[in-house]
Amino acid sequence: MSNMTREKIGNSLNTHNVSNFSSLIQTNTRNVNEKQKKDTNIQYNIKKAKKLEGKEWSLTSYLIDLLLNTSSLKTRDISSGELSRILSVSPNRLRNLISRLTKKNIVKVISFNKGRDGTRTFEFIKETYDQLIEMKDKDSSIPRVKHEVVEEQVKIFTPKFSFNLEPLSNIGLTPNHIKQILNQAKITPEEIQDSINHFAFDLEHNDKAKTFKLSPLDVFIGMMRKGNYYNAPSNYESQKARNMRLSLEAKTKRQQAEKELEDRLKEIEWKEWSEGLTEDALMEFYVEQTPMASGIPERIQKTLKRKNALANAREYFEGEVWLQRKKEVFNENA
Repeated sequence: MSNMTREKIGNSLNTHNVSNFSSLIQTNTRNVNEKQKKDTNIQYNIKKAKKLEGKEWSLTSYLIDLLLNTSSLKTRDISSGELSRILSVSPNRLRNLISRLTKKNIVKVISFNKGRDGTRTFEFIKETYDQLIEMKDKDSSIPRVKHEVVEEQVKIFTPKFSFNLEPLSNIGLTPNHIKQILNQAKITPEEIQDSINHFAFDLEHNDKAKTFKLSPLDVFIGMMRKGNYYNAPSNYESQKARNMRLSLEAKTKRQQAEKELEDRLKEIEWKEWSEGLTEDALMEFYVEQTPMASGIPERIQKTLKRKNALANAREYFEGEVWLQRKKEVFNENA
């Protein structure tokens, strides 16, 4: 190979390597720029989040409440009616609030089902959500949603009554809903709690939701705001009664199973014990009750006497032998 050929090949390889290296630098630079741009956007969104106030912050706070104790950044489907009631705003005002939050990249609407009372699913950006959680922790004026026993949130309205929202937590019932219902002053706290229990039972055991034109939450809130008590269905069973029934059924079933085992074991023990008796030992249990009538063949008399002896032996076995044997088998105290 001539020197000139080697020189051309070397120049070609150098040009190729320089081109690859240049491309790599451009790619890395682009990645860095994209990351910086993303970080800048996140910081910008966080700054906008810190400036939230009024209804925008109330809506954001409510959406955060729904995600507490979950690992998701996506909310359940939420109806427009629910949000309008929570925020005490008109449908048009609600649409404007949601639009402003989405434009500020505080939250995204990832699904929207149109209808009489359309539902939306919201999703937070993780970094923004983390900042909002920190802000909410510092804002003690806004109560969080708790799907357990609600007491502090409604204390100013019902100082002697604690609500249990757990039965309807799966449809989104919150302390804010209870507050709204109580403010209507059309139904007592006790009636609200009974209605919660009755409504939850109907949903779970009678598939009542299929008969509703609106979401179960909207139906329930609507009834409560009008002061309409939700009657217990004909097959209603309180949680206390259900727990007692299930406990009783379990104990009864366990006792029946134990008795069956004990009876089977007793029969086996009786068979082994009685078959171990000699004929003379068995006949020692014979007790004459009334003299046998004259004329009965001796063979039949012997059979009747043996039957009498077996009955008395069985009585002795159950009263003496089996009691002692059962204590040994079941480790019962004497």
